[in-house]
Amino acid sequence: MDTNDEGSVHEPNEGDLLPDEAAVLPERGERLDETDEDDLLSTEEAVDRLGIGMD
Repeated sequence: MDTNDEGSVHEPNEGDLLPDEAAVLPERGERLDETDEDDLLSTEEAVDRLGIGMD
């Protein structure tokens, strides 16, 4: 939790919180199962598309 200058505690804004990974992993797994393998990128392809140097 965040504090202000006076030291009082502020409750986090729910909209700023990330979802619990355990809750979203099953959904992501299902989407991967449904994905056509031709749509998946290799690490090298992803690096090229993002313009990241892998030296």
